[in-house]
Amino acid sequence: MQTACGPSKRPENVPGDKGRTARRVSRILLAFVVAAGAVLAFSPRGVISPDLGTGIGDKAAHAVFAALIGVLIAFAMNCPNTLLVLLGIVVMAAGVELVQPWFGRGCDFDDGLMTVIGACAGYAFARLVAHGIRRAP
Repeated sequence: MQTACGPSKRPENVPGDKGRTARRVSRILLAFVVAAGAVLAFSPRGVISPDLGTGIGDKAAHAVFAALIGVLIAFAMNCPNTLLVLLGIVVMAAGVELVQPWFGRGCDFDDGLMTVIGACAGYAFARLVAHGIRRAP
């Protein structure tokens, strides 16, 4: 069987395909995390603490939250085109920062930059881990 990522080494009818189930779970978690991120990003300033009361700082909170999204993106997609994913991360971060003023929040370049750095780091980490798992003997 030929897949989008190359020839498959497994027979077509494999009961309990764990990879497909993991992708489904990752997609569901990604939907919940993105919805929570939308609530946090577009709630009026002062309603929710920028760092969610963790004390790690606003910029670090952006990076950590975005890293979680990056990890989930990596596991939610079967065989993603890395360049398109990274471009999507940049567009998403810029879009959020440009739309926030319409919701009583400020457009902060540093927040967008930390979002991009965090999401790219999370995505890269997850891809390296997944690649290492597949290559392990």
